[in-house]
Amino acid sequence: MDILSSVSDIVVAAYNSHVGGFIRFLLMIYTIVLLIDLVLILVLRGVQGNIIQTIYGADMPSSYKGKVYKRWTRVEAQIQSGQEIQYKLAILEADTIVDEVLAIAKLEGENMTERLDKALPYQVEHKDRLLWAHSIRNNIVRDNAFAVDKELAEKTIGAYREFLKSWETL
Repeated sequence: MDILSSVSDIVVAAYNSHVGGFIRFLLMIYTIVLLIDLVLILVLRGVQGNIIQTIYGADMPSSYKGKVYKRWTRVEAQIQSGQEIQYKLAILEADTIVDEVLAIAKLEGENMTERLDKALPYQVEHKDRLLWAHSIRNNIVRDNAFAVDKELAEKTIGAYREFLKSWETL
């Protein structure tokens, strides 16, 4: 026990000495410099893009976002037309846009339903609403007599819009 006590006394004396204080001061400065470097690296790398890519699996190219916006403007115009055929075309186009976004994000699957089923919960918010909207699209494709009124069209397009906004594509 004498040796352990002696070593403990030496460590305490060194810690409380001027040299120990100077070493603690240098370590504190070094830690601050490392933190500043870390922040600068994150800013220079574009931390926002890295976060989006980490969360969703891919960052959408800005040129693609512009194309989506133009196509989406047409979808919105079709919804305002007041014609059932335009409502159906708007839903089909919105579904195609979302499916393309999911494919660009490299979500696995051969079609939209498979991609959504394989997506992790944090990758696609409100997956159930998107699957519902996709089922409306499937009804339109499979049944020519399937009726779409303005309310249904707006609700369906709203689900697609919500997804595209959450992925910062719109």
